[in-house]
Amino acid sequence: MRPQTKQHFSHHHILLPLQPEHGKTFNCRACDNPISEPFHGCLSCNFHLHGCCADAPRSLNHPSHPSHPLTLAPTPTYPSGSFTCNACSLQGRAYSFSCACCEYDLHVQCALMPKTTESKEHPSVTAIKEENSEAINAGREGSDQESEKTMFEAQRELKEQMIAHKLMLQALDNASDYVGPSYGTRYYYY
Repeated sequence: MRPQTKQHFSHHHILLPLQPEHGKTFNCRACDNPISEPFHGCLSCNFHLHGCCADAPRSLNHPSHPSHPLTLAPTPTYPSGSFTCNACSLQGRAYSFSCACCEYDLHVQCALMPKTTESKEHPSVTAIKEENSEAINAGREGSDQESEKTMFEAQRELKEQMIAHKLMLQALDNASDYVGPSYGTRYYYY
């Protein structure tokens, strides 16, 4: 079965299922991370999206911001043309999940990261858990304490994901030192 073309809300052309030439990567327009596997793209506009970024929902309810749903914005909504991710504290210039009324923004990859299930923890993660446990125990009684607990749990999870995200970016940066010269690009339909 042949993968389907996609019409993405942020681009006026149909996106084709493509594969980069071996050794050649592109940056995803949504998350600004390198693409090194099959993706969707527009040949005439040099527009590329990871499969997961192309399939990202237009809006989502995120546990780190329970007040409002977050909307997928194809460009930063600030005059500076950038935003600071409330999950990992890194600057972004690509797509974001945003709450305009609260000025709350998440990178696409931070918003879509799955819940952590790993049991072996980095020392920083243990410190985050202890910090949040103390804050929860010092919280108010009853339902207020429960909502605080839920919020702290979501923030803790985002901090864990931020650590993993930063480690991944470091590994990608280190790996880029070993990449050879760039060759002409060829696309292959699959």
